[in-house]
Amino acid sequence: MFVKYTYQVQSSLLLTEHWPISWGPYQLEWQVKEGRAEAVSVRVKAPASSLPRITRNPQPGVTAAINLGSPPYRAEVDQFLRSFRGLLGFFTRIEIDFDHPQLNWEAENDDEKAQLALYSFSSQMAKPDRFALRHLPFDLVVRSVLATEAIADIEIPLSFVRKADRDLHNERYIEAFYSLFFFLETLYAPGYSNPKQVAKRFESSKPILDAIAHVRRSAKATTERGIKRFQNSDSTEIISYFVKLRGSLHHHSQANQWHPDKQRIYKDEVWFLREVVQKIAMDKIMPILFSDKWQSAAMKSAEKAGAIQKFRLVPLGIKDRQATMLEPLFYNVPGRRPSHDLIRGVEKDFRSRAPQLFPQTEIIAYRIYSDASPVILANYCARNASQHLDLFTAAQSPA
Repeated sequence: MFVKYTYQVQSSLLLTEHWPISWGPYQLEWQVKEGRAEAVSVRVKAPASSLPRITRNPQPGVTAAINLGSPPYRAEVDQFLRSFRGLLGFFTRIEIDFDHPQLNWEAENDDEKAQLALYSFSSQMAKPDRFALRHLPFDLVVRSVLATEAIADIEIPLSFVRKADRDLHNERYIEAFYSLFFFLETLYAPGYSNPKQVAKRFESSKPILDAIAHVRRSAKATTERGIKRFQNSDSTEIISYFVKLRGSLHHHSQANQWHPDKQRIYKDEVWFLREVVQKIAMDKIMPILFSDKWQSAAMKSAEKAGAIQKFRLVPLGIKDRQATMLEPLFYNVPGRRPSHDLIRGVEKDFRSRAPQLFPQTEIIAYRIYSDASPVILANYCARNASQHLDLFTAAQSPA
């Protein structure tokens, strides 16, 4: 019985001839299409104890469970191909997908064939499209343009965040870790290289401590293993761990053998660190983007472009046990046309300010109109408001 591992290949390797290469218990073969190497296979003897098994499920639902057993020599085959790639890489560009090999079991006779419950197995992981279309209110684009000067001093740290995002998508976890750590180092331990000093600076940084506490709290509501992993560690332990990991990844020796091709082992750490950095970065930029200064600048820019939408929000409330129409609110919002995002922004602003605008008043209903139009764009009605909705009649005509 043989097991064959087939790895997909990307390379500039052009093979005008090829044949099986045998050494020891192994045999290597190329899969070639029009001269281009597309895959490489390594075949090795497989003992019966390593064969896959399928266990049928008599209950409704999942039909069966597949146990791949213990495919023999997988680690050795991987290591051999990594060394092979290292040598061949001096003469041609070649990348091998070690994460998703196809396994084939090949019987040598009918008795062995009868033992096989599964002939081949492969898996693939589809990456999400990093540039899949995502709706974003244009107001955010405007604010981001206008506020660039205000964040000039953190432009480099924010660039580290963007680079980490790219590296995470490409599963380059060590590079992503460095970018995220550089974000923290640049802002909170600039110029420090001694691990004890870096840890001390981080431990005295309120933004870092607050972000770690925030991520630890969020661990209860997430299934992300990397975030849950540090749920029960305190801030000092977490900071110490990441500073030591940075030192470990910054150096390499035979005793400290992290592998540039085996970066997935750091996935948990990177996901946790990403959440910490994301929290710190958002806490920095959101007050800038939504400050009065940039709100005013965004409005001026929109007015100049003729991109202003006017809304009228008419509230109904109960005060002193009496239902009464309240003073309407008028909104000028940047936008070419009424949209869900603009209306939701108006509603959110009203809900946040209503307690101050109408103290000791229970808001039971409100309607949102476009400027002087009687057309209702949005409507909110509490359960106890239905008997009072006739009070809106007088407010439906233009103010």
